[in-house]
Amino acid sequence: MGTTMLNSSLGLNFTQIAWVVKDVEGTKRFFENTMGIYNFSKVDTIRVKEFEATYYGKLSYAESLVSMAYSGGAFIEPIQPI
Repeated sequence: MGTTMLNSSLGLNFTQIAWVVKDVEGTKRFFENTMGIYNFSKVDTIRVKEFEATYYGKLSYAESLVSMAYSGGAFIEPIQPI
């Protein structure tokens, strides 16, 4: 069964796609050059402790560089851990 048939028969569509990448700026350029997606937000630093996120039950101090864009109804989010 093809992806199109599966999506339409179950009524499901991707709404958010997140990639953990080594280079968020390079990933943005890739999407711009290969798919024509130019509406990425500026890169921001996300500190998960601000959201009281935990890792194995303990407060996490992880930080990531993140950019976001919408394309074809999907939310695309490259994430670079720092």
